[in-house]
Amino acid sequence: MNAEIVIFSGSAHPQIANDICAHLSVPRSPVRTTRFANDCLEVQLQANCRERDVYLIQPLVPPVQENLVELLLMADAARGASAARVTAVMSHYAYARSDKKDEPRISIGGRLVADLLVTAGINRVLTLTLHSPEVHGFFSVPVDHLHAQRELAAHFRSRDLSRAVVLSPDLGYAKSASHFAQRLGVPVAAGAKERFSDEKVSFSSIIGEVADRDVIVLDDEIARGTTVMELLTVLRAQDPRSISIACTHGLFADGALEKLAAAEDVTEIVCTNSVPVPVPHPKLTVLSVAPALAEAIRRTHDGQSVSVLFGSGNPLSRTVRCDSPSSVPVRPGCAGQAVEHEQDDPAHDRDEADEPPEPAAVGVVQSPDLQADGHDGDQGFDDVRQGGDLGRGGDDVDDDGDDEGEQGEPPERGSRGAPAKGEDVLERLRDRLAEADRAALQVTPLRTRLPAAAALRVWLVRRLAIPALVTALRIRAVWTAHV
Repeated sequence: MNAEIVIFSGSAHPQIANDICAHLSVPRSPVRTTRFANDCLEVQLQANCRERDVYLIQPLVPPVQENLVELLLMADAARGASAARVTAVMSHYAYARSDKKDEPRISIGGRLVADLLVTAGINRVLTLTLHSPEVHGFFSVPVDHLHAQRELAAHFRSRDLSRAVVLSPDLGYAKSASHFAQRLGVPVAAGAKERFSDEKVSFSSIIGEVADRDVIVLDDEIARGTTVMELLTVLRAQDPRSISIACTHGLFADGALEKLAAAEDVTEIVCTNSVPVPVPHPKLTVLSVAPALAEAIRRTHDGQSVSVLFGSGNPLSRTVRCDSPSSVPVRPGCAGQAVEHEQDDPAHDRDEADEPPEPAAVGVVQSPDLQADGHDGDQGFDDVRQGGDLGRGGDDVDDDGDDEGEQGEPPERGSRGAPAKGEDVLERLRDRLAEADRAALQVTPLRTRLPAAAALRVWLVRRLAIPALVTALRIRAVWTAHV
């Protein structure tokens, strides 16, 4: 984007805004917030926004409603000042936990707040570790959903991980915990949790091996710490060697940090500075995500991809660079199954330009596999591989009883690219159809004796139904040969 970048920050977390601006070498523009006697707020952006690329840094942290209204007012002010683009940088989106209707007549705050932000003038959202990845679908604008697994993994790699295991507090977060475990090269376990209220949870068991291991409890957010405290009770019964607690958003409300640190078997608590850092504690380690957010802002402003910041969030997906037309991306575990892709072949384009193929009839579906050699729909009578269902159980396909397909030898192809054997069936079918057409024309000429509707039906059968039948036979033959 050619526009100048301008960064504003609300009052929720000015420290992370300063760190981001320091990494970008961009000054933080001032914001004036005024509270009137009736407790209403007014926001003024004290820097030029016209045709600028504006970034509003404001995580939704306590007091959430106050900070949300301040962010909405800043977005409205930027839009009213003719900003070219307004991006909300929310390192923590508190309403992501309100993502479903699990009781009658309750609100879904995650979707409502997303609509409010877009209505206020937000054009893009940059956020970090949503409570569930599906929440970014609540937004009708582009969302860059980063995570802090790279920072957390870099911290734990300095340890001896030979006996380590990553433990997810519940099955809902087991997928993210599995990705984190693969980063560290350690196994993963999960707790079977049932939540009764915001303050009461219960664990029936722990799925996985945690006995005599260095357990790393990983969660996206720790607020009151109710889940982690209950998990520690169940975990101690299996006698782990050590326990570490890691999360992205360390809110630590209602004295949660002191409660967790008071446990003697908890050696360390690790979080990021996505929210304001609580009171320092000897067992607490705070990692900075400001460099990742700053890099995401820089790439967004320059029009570059931010997917590199996602790291290997999904180890099951892998991008393979196709440097040659023959190389294709392949998913691990699916050997030989190539992802469908198009190849640019100038010679092939020249052939198509010189001899354009006849368009297929309306309603006839042609298989891409059958058109790989550039054959058109009219060649379907000849382009059938041996072993199709046309000769199944009969002697029409192979009169001498040989089946070269079972012996793994490729069938001998004719001059037009079709197999030499098995072609006689379609040839006889085509001859019989041609004879029927000639007989029909001799007995009842279409233009003189048949009504218009009957003539149309005959034409449809000849031009549409028969090619469709042949195409279906071709697809079935190829499918049977592959199977």
